[in-house]
Amino acid sequence: AFGNIGGAARSRIAGLTTATGAATPYNPSANGNVNTFLISSDTLFVGGAFTTVGGQTRNRIAAFTMSNGNLTTFDPNANNTVNAFAKINSKLFVGGNFTSIGAQNLNSIGSIDLITGTATTFNASLTTSSGINALGVSDSSLYNCGGYVYNYNGQTFNNATVLKTLSQTYGSWTPQPDDIVRSIYISNNKVFLGGRFKVVQSRYQPYFSTADIYFNGVAPTYSSASSNSVCNGQSFTVSGANLSSVTGITINGVSLPFVVGSGSSITVTPNTVVTGTLILNYPGGTVNTNQNITVNTPSTPSFNQVSAICSGSALPPLPTTSTNNVAGTWSPALNNTATTTYTFTPSFGQCATTTPMTISVNTLPSASISAGGSTTICQGSSVILNANAGIGLTYQWQNNGTTIAGETSASFTATTTGSYTVVVTNSNNCSATSSATTVTVNSNLTPSFNQVSAICSGSALPPLPTTSTNNVAGTWSPALNNTATTTYTFTPSFGQCATTTPMTISVNTLPTVTLALFNSVCDTAGIINLSGGSPAGGTYTGTSVSNNTFNTAIGIGSYPISYSYTDSNGCSSNASQNISVISCAGSEVIELKENGIVLYPNPTSDEFTVETIEDLNGKSFIIYDVSGRILSTGKLVGNKTTIQVSSLSTGSYYLNFPDTNQTFKFIKE
Repeated sequence: AFGNIGGAARSRIAGLTTATGAATPYNPSANGNVNTFLISSDTLFVGGAFTTVGGQTRNRIAAFTMSNGNLTTFDPNANNTVNAFAKINSKLFVGGNFTSIGAQNLNSIGSIDLITGTATTFNASLTTSSGINALGVSDSSLYNCGGYVYNYNGQTFNNATVLKTLSQTYGSWTPQPDDIVRSIYISNNKVFLGGRFKVVQSRYQPYFSTADIYFNGVAPTYSSASSNSVCNGQSFTVSGANLSSVTGITINGVSLPFVVGSGSSITVTPNTVVTGTLILNYPGGTVNTNQNITVNTPSTPSFNQVSAICSGSALPPLPTTSTNNVAGTWSPALNNTATTTYTFTPSFGQCATTTPMTISVNTLPSASISAGGSTTICQGSSVILNANAGIGLTYQWQNNGTTIAGETSASFTATTTGSYTVVVTNSNNCSATSSATTVTVNSNLTPSFNQVSAICSGSALPPLPTTSTNNVAGTWSPALNNTATTTYTFTPSFGQCATTTPMTISVNTLPTVTLALFNSVCDTAGIINLSGGSPAGGTYTGTSVSNNTFNTAIGIGSYPISYSYTDSNGCSSNASQNISVISCAGSEVIELKENGIVLYPNPTSDEFTVETIEDLNGKSFIIYDVSGRILSTGKLVGNKTTIQVSSLSTGSYYLNFPDTNQTFKFIKE
């Protein structure tokens, strides 16, 4: 009922080191008193008054794995306190104050199947005034002790009795302690009792007593043994009556292991080579069977070891006769997928041992390709196929079943159509071939387009199509340029098997067109031919222009003339100049309407003056005769310029301002 051991908090269950008695980390923690333990193989069974262990529901019975301390799923569920455990074969017998375990109604004593964890139908129909406190086992008989009065079918037992578990009947062993028995231990045909009693078997034995377990005085009888000559390790049967009281079997003083099957048979399994008479021992003495039995030394069959194979490879049949001539059979059946130990069992009647042979079956490496299934690439592209990698593995790639020379790494770059596999071999020289991965290489399509016609520089370019005439989608680069001949590249969109495609769009330069200055013409000149345009062969247009001629009948003034030229590529340019129509009649003063220019005196003999409202400083002037011949040039000064003409002959002349395209007529006297 403790909560602390050696300073360590432990609730009712603790593990202690055998060297120092210090608490180990083992701490399952029960919420009620623990009354009994039983260890079977690697399992620790615990009984008491608890309802939880380690926070999990376990009503009065729980089990732990000894090697790691973990709570198991064993949960038979007693409805009241458990005080004692005992084990017979595959049954766990339980004593306490309960009336049921699981779904079974059981009074103070019952059994649980250790395999299923459920209570069996075993029910001794025992009632007590204070339950069962202790259990002990001898020869499949269950000794049970407790408090005060036992009652079974009207028979009364005080505090202790024995139950024959095979028949679920009570024997005549009745030590009749006069008070409660709390503990029991059985050794060498003696039962040791401890408790609150003072008298046992009518003798004063306070608190501690021993009692003989030989309870009926019936000696075994012998009829026969199944063999006079046996092989050591092979069983033989002893037959007779009342054999359940046999406590030992000897041949020539050597004890042999045995198992009582029922009251009339015993199975004996020799564990030493010996010859002599078979003797049966029981608590009241011995029985001499007068049967001489020889236990022979068995030979050991020998075989040539079968070499290891790779999983799935054929195993040769195992020989049915050993190299030292022992016949027999092997079990289990041959297994070519896992390492297996086979046992050779000699045929009946041969004195030979069973012999094991372990045949190693090495596992195959894992062989797979990460790409898996199928992959499609374009001509000129590649795909990397990766095999599962591992230490000590070698690789060999295949295409359509043909080994690819030199491809021995975990990765392979595929560039051609094929069905690819990889053969993976491990350090045991076991190989596995992966499932195939199909790689399909599609030919590249060349996108086709209708050629865009050449344009003249500056003309609009139509947008280039984003899908070719053979249905390839993509984009063009660089951006459209309508001022220079450019090669554009079409790049297919991702995932299309197609090449890039160029298209050059020609941009023809415009012709260089010039038009020379026109000389002023008299208003009386009539129709004159226009000239001065270059290159020759162009067309003049403008006011009063027809068929490349100009008609001065339009009157005095300045008129724009345009010259257009179209070259062999159909590209055109033009140039413009003004043509001035002047009056060739006499005039005192010609005042141009624009810019407020006045020339005086007119006529003049030596010089004349030019006045302007606007400052035309630095502007040019030209003097030419009526035939258009230039006689003099100069620059204007400010708003008022004096021009010398004394060197000119008498006659009519023209003063032209090319910057403003204005012309005056003056007369030299």
